[in-house]
Amino acid sequence: MGIINRFLLFFYTACIALLSLGVIVLCTGVVPPDDLWNDLLYILGRAETIVAAALVFLISIELMGNCFASKRDRDLGGEGIIVHGAQGDVKISKGAILGFCTKLCSGMPGVRDVKVKVRFLKKADHDDLTTDLKIKLMLGQEYSAVDISDEIQKNIKSQLALYMGLDDVSMDIIIDNISASGSKKKRVI
Repeated sequence: MGIINRFLLFFYTACIALLSLGVIVLCTGVVPPDDLWNDLLYILGRAETIVAAALVFLISIELMGNCFASKRDRDLGGEGIIVHGAQGDVKISKGAILGFCTKLCSGMPGVRDVKVKVRFLKKADHDDLTTDLKIKLMLGQEYSAVDISDEIQKNIKSQLALYMGLDDVSMDIIIDNISASGSKKKRVI
């Protein structure tokens, strides 16, 4: 549940608590019913009452929608993924995958800068985790973005499967920037 929904839930439960406290006060006779009826007629004639009722209704609909909604993919965050080997389980950390993918991308010709983000997702219809990579690249202008991204995807998927046993890897490659030619004139002394 996100921070906004938590705030709405807090607000909603506070309203329900105040309403139940009002019912308790009314039932115990602390406030005379005639005075309460007069105040209720005054409140019902105000526009603020309609706005507050509409707000509580919208919050109710939002919270009810959250009860029945399910995320398609669930981000497990965590620090690593467990791979099942022949002799037992192996935990591979996010840092290992991040460093490995960064080295693979940096070694490609034409890649000037690399930023990799790693997430572990649990698909709605699978029990196992999948590795989701988001790779931002800065390329040299003399290279084809499509060829480099295809090569990087093929290389990373095969290397992760070979060395780390990660078969289910999804990847988003974003060409973030194109840099000018890498040739610089040397300074003459």
